[in-house]
Amino acid sequence: MYYFAYGSNMSEERIKENCKNPKFVDIGYIKDYKFVYDGYSRGWGGTVANIVPKNREIVWGVIYEISEDDLKALDRQEGYPITYDREEITVFCVNKNIEIKAYVYLREGEPIGKPTKEYVDTCVKGAKEHGIPEDYIKNVIVGWKNDK
Repeated sequence: MYYFAYGSNMSEERIKENCKNPKFVDIGYIKDYKFVYDGYSRGWGGTVANIVPKNREIVWGVIYEISEDDLKALDRQEGYPITYDREEITVFCVNKNIEIKAYVYLREGEPIGKPTKEYVDTCVKGAKEHGIPEDYIKNVIVGWKNDK
């Protein structure tokens, strides 16, 4: 099964804190969603990433192949089903030039506060590790605006 990471789990170091053996598949994107920081996390001490429906927007991320045990670990990490919902969505794999179905976590937005520097840095680290486009990193992950 596949998992689409768009926030801190793009970082290999971060995802391996909870998943035993995630395998990097490709970078990719989902259509008609927007990346925002809009839900508070005690663990990070600030807001964390989320995706919300938005026509003609895309969200870049990292696609991992994960096991059933890894999915359960991610469910615990993301607070599913109370904090985040889990959905299976279509993701376009950039280098493989195919579409796949992957699990993603998303939640109802809570427009509060700002992310911590540590959280943004972890997202940037993961994005750069895998070759997410630099303009997306600069304008969306770092230069974010929560104007849903």
